[in-house]
Amino acid sequence: SSGINAEYEREKLQTDSEKKNTFSPNSSTKSTGSEKLNRYQSNFQKPAINDLDDLRTEHETYLNKAIHRCLLNRRALPLMQVIQRMFELILLFKIQLSTNPPNQNLSSASFEMMQRTHTEFRQCAKFLFQVLVKLNQKGYQAH
Repeated sequence: SSGINAEYEREKLQTDSEKKNTFSPNSSTKSTGSEKLNRYQSNFQKPAINDLDDLRTEHETYLNKAIHRCLLNRRALPLMQVIQRMFELILLFKIQLSTNPPNQNLSSASFEMMQRTHTEFRQCAKFLFQVLVKLNQKGYQAH
């Protein structure tokens, strides 16, 4: 209980500064502090465990929730592939930048490769944003 309260207090202190930077395109989906506390408490309530089968079932339920919230299930695989591709593109762009010193003119081939990398990254970012907006509108909460 004290861990939940400490977590709540930490979040409460950060809420004002984070509200400005929080992903929430739809203001009606914002949670109040008490709603967040209730959500945390429901995540940490102790179920009635009478035997080993109850413990196994509760643990399995907890793991399934964690997998879902971390987007590690099969349905989220395409989304995870987009995120992974974005990281690959970031690394590719870094390599492209490092192989072309800033004080030298870029060849047209190098410039076109960097432009293609940038364009693909923007497309992935746009797709990811659209998916996250839809998840948010459907009420998905990662925590």
